[in-house]
Amino acid sequence: RRPPSRCAAPHPEPAREAQRHGQYPPGRTVHHPL
Repeated sequence: RRPPSRCAAPHPEPAREAQRHGQYPPGRTVHHPL
């Protein structure tokens, strides 16, 4: 079950690309950058 969504729309970058750039720590989804 998903926790309450913080972002209504998906982020422009895919999760893997974002992690590659260091914007998202491992284990987090694109919808939950923090």
